[in-house]
Amino acid sequence: MKSKKLLSLVLAVIMIACTVPMAYAEGGKYKVGDIIQFGSYPQSEVKDFALIAELGALAPAWENWTSYDYYWDLDGAVMQMSWMRYIDVEYGGNKYRGVKFIEYRNGGFTRQDDNGYFVNMTYWFKFEPIEWRVLDPETGFVLCETIIDTQAFSNTSYFKTADDGAYICFNDPDYENYANDYETSSIRKWLNDDFYNTAFTDNEKKEISITTLNNDVVCSGEPAESRNETKDKIFLLSYEDTQNSDFGFVSHVNLIAQSSDYAECQGVYDAGPAYGYDQRSPWHLRTPGIDTAKNWYIEDSGYTNCFWVDGLEFGVRPALKINDINNLNHKHDYKTKVYAPTCTTYGYTVYTCECGDAYEADRVDKLPHKDTNGDYKCDYGCGYTFEKPAEPCSCNCHAGGIKAFFFKIILFFQKLFKKNAVCACGAAHY
Repeated sequence: MKSKKLLSLVLAVIMIACTVPMAYAEGGKYKVGDIIQFGSYPQSEVKDFALIAELGALAPAWENWTSYDYYWDLDGAVMQMSWMRYIDVEYGGNKYRGVKFIEYRNGGFTRQDDNGYFVNMTYWFKFEPIEWRVLDPETGFVLCETIIDTQAFSNTSYFKTADDGAYICFNDPDYENYANDYETSSIRKWLNDDFYNTAFTDNEKKEISITTLNNDVVCSGEPAESRNETKDKIFLLSYEDTQNSDFGFVSHVNLIAQSSDYAECQGVYDAGPAYGYDQRSPWHLRTPGIDTAKNWYIEDSGYTNCFWVDGLEFGVRPALKINDINNLNHKHDYKTKVYAPTCTTYGYTVYTCECGDAYEADRVDKLPHKDTNGDYKCDYGCGYTFEKPAEPCSCNCHAGGIKAFFFKIILFFQKLFKKNAVCACGAAHY
């Protein structure tokens, strides 16, 4: 009995060590296990009723909310539906996301109601800094500390019978790509489109490296089939990553993760209540299993397993590599240099930081050409010349009154004899 209590105590200590951010190394450099903040994403649910009322007043009508365009496999007919929508609003210097659904995801095959989120209700979540666990400080390799969202590995699955009678699963109706193929998966597209554009500013995007990824099939922990490599900014961990003790994964306990409130609203499976932990959930890996309809994932217990690619109960822990992780929290101190506009160039201001980061802004329109000294040349020395006005002509054809009358009579006779057809100024007399 005492040995069981001792084992429980040891496991509890390990759990705490895995969840508490480690101190930074001397010299300000990060080490494996440190926690950094980078980007932002809706995470904690707003519980303040007064704030909820204020946010609701700022939100437009439901028709103007953005649809998630989630998929629904209805009796084999795969469709995109607009019954779950969101709206982002800013209030009091913070950003919030409102979520409302009039049907559960995938026709109810989700955990939304189990997690306490119900149809025809509006829920608000605050955008908060994303926390990342450092896996390799040398390459800037980091993993999202929280299960931050919930997506299927593949939104679609189409089965076809092989010659030997086995079922093969594809992610497209033309049966060209296996359903567990990471290269063509919907979760890869979601990570590098929806998540990437929501979570990071333009300057933060510049800090993210492009990583070459191995996506080979793994069976029972061993490579079983080659798949195409991909090059991505945002990605999922591989099976091999989770077995690498250099990344801090010395035990399955190190792979246990908790889901955010937002992920719970999206329908992630919450195993926490059954085990006495809050919001403990499974999460996807990018590695395909030997079955074309399954990919590897991390169980809520921290062990690896395989499951159907279209399951909605598995969470997402994005991973990425940061160009210069040790200077990530550097605050730019920009010096300005103003370039005045001319008649041939726009004006602009260059903002430059000592770290090398620079950008242009504050564009000013070109100036009009100008001649103040009457030489018919542009004062700015650009080479532009103004057209000189024609010299006044003394011919009576330009006169008025009685002069013009008699001149027209003269022109009549000149026209008969085909003389004086053109005026000295170049205008035609007749």
